[in-house]
Amino acid sequence: MVLALSLALGMAQAVFGGNYRLPVRGICAHQGDCQFFPGNTAEALASAARKGAAMVEFDVQRCKTGEFVLMHDATIDRLTTGKGRICDHTLEELKSYTYRRFPEKACRIPTLDEALDVLPEDGILINVHCYAGSENIEAIVRKLKERGRLHQAFVTSRLKDIDLARKAAPEVAANNIERPGPRNRDWTPQENAKFVSDAIAHRCQYLQLSRPWPRQYSDDAHAGGVKVILFHSDKPAELKDLMVERGIDFVMTNRLTPMMEAFEALGLSAFDSDPISYVAHQGEEALAPSHSKAAYRLAVKHGLDYMKLDVRETKDGHVVLQHDATLKSTMGWDVPIRKVTLAEILEKGRCKPRGGYTNETITTLQEALEISKGMRKGVWIDFKDFRPPFAEKVFRLVDEAGFGADRVIVATFNKPALKWVQANRPAVRRVAHTFIKRLPEGGFKTNAGDPDKDRVYPTIDDVGDALEAHAKDLGLYGFNLPHVFSKGKLLYTTPPELVKRLRKVGYWISIWFAYDSDTAERYRKIGVDAFVTNCKANTFPSTKPKASEKAVQALVTGSARGQDPSTPRTAPE
Repeated sequence: MVLALSLALGMAQAVFGGNYRLPVRGICAHQGDCQFFPGNTAEALASAARKGAAMVEFDVQRCKTGEFVLMHDATIDRLTTGKGRICDHTLEELKSYTYRRFPEKACRIPTLDEALDVLPEDGILINVHCYAGSENIEAIVRKLKERGRLHQAFVTSRLKDIDLARKAAPEVAANNIERPGPRNRDWTPQENAKFVSDAIAHRCQYLQLSRPWPRQYSDDAHAGGVKVILFHSDKPAELKDLMVERGIDFVMTNRLTPMMEAFEALGLSAFDSDPISYVAHQGEEALAPSHSKAAYRLAVKHGLDYMKLDVRETKDGHVVLQHDATLKSTMGWDVPIRKVTLAEILEKGRCKPRGGYTNETITTLQEALEISKGMRKGVWIDFKDFRPPFAEKVFRLVDEAGFGADRVIVATFNKPALKWVQANRPAVRRVAHTFIKRLPEGGFKTNAGDPDKDRVYPTIDDVGDALEAHAKDLGLYGFNLPHVFSKGKLLYTTPPELVKRLRKVGYWISIWFAYDSDTAERYRKIGVDAFVTNCKANTFPSTKPKASEKAVQALVTGSARGQDPSTPRTAPE
């Protein structure tokens, strides 16, 4: 089974030209997170992606004016405030109706483009159920190809329609839903065997059950390179039987949160080979200017888990994102941020071009938080400035953007900031940004909460003692430990035995920085939890660590232009 799935993932990378990390099993959100939003809405899909669903499923139909929209029923009567068939309404008319469920959320019927806009290109599969009819499935596949989503999206339909879909794109993956037996009873062995053989004969990558079946047929499907989806289960207690005993790869559900909790409780992983969380350092800054909106959007697009946001305050009280105290490194303007207004920065400051992005400027925290809503796990706040009123302002903006404590990590060198968060936001996870330097004359230095910055720790065990005392003092969730090169020279590194010690006693560990595949492999083997990286694709073994920015961008996105197509090259934002 694992071999077949690994081969499938390897094929996706070879065909589509990117280092995409796609799930091999997990929970599929039926019509998105429909427990908390109307099904088949952009809001439901975005919520499912944020919660880490391995797959989302949605239904596509065509309206009177030709656009593809998401709706399960042929009519809108049951689900919305409108009446009549989808095909008899224009897109403008459809957009005027609200949903009967969760009317307070004011959701609208989304187009296929709008659905794709809220889903990351990495880390999640997209199950596109084509109700649009045989004459439209080719157009749907062309749209998926145009949007660069065929590495992760597949069509669900009847076998004859799957054959039509391949006329538009021979490489499109498909889910066989043409079942040989009725839905309301268990199938005979002959019917089970036929479903598997039909899927294999038509080169389908998936088949979708409506009732569980014996393990034998899952094994037969896996041997033929086919993954098994079950529609559906909303009962967490069933999950072990379905996924462990019967070998079903993806279970579709209307109750995403409890089913994902049950999945994790079983000790299963959607990604067999890579449990790492990826933290975007100043966005994906290898591909776009540091701290720019383009770099942040690329981190969302490529499915990173946390956005690292370095917060500072301008002269007129705006919270902006910048690592250094001045704008020299990013904009060439050697002026302290705290001495200029946001308007002055926006008027004079442009980021140094990178990756084809030539008109980027400073990003406010509000702008970054809005973009970061698409991150798989949340945001990582690093206080470069700290005063209690400033921290209160930062968290007020975080609250207004809708980030709960479970979607926020504060990771910083600043001990007073960690103390403040411990006292005022105790539910927020606190991570100590840490340096550990091996001295030429012997021993180590670290900032582990020790007021004596010149203290030398004789052994790495002494460093470990200091870190654990630091953690107890601040109630830390974990540590951000160093592996830092500068101009080809290793400045800091973290010995494996220290990582293993801290992990053994329960601390979460990230590494700053994993910028290449060799470093990533070193720390994967040790068992860290996260990488702080400037480009996710560079941490994969198949990526050339010395690739140019243009080559890296082409590798990640399959685009020779080296640009996120959703962002204008030169237009101001």
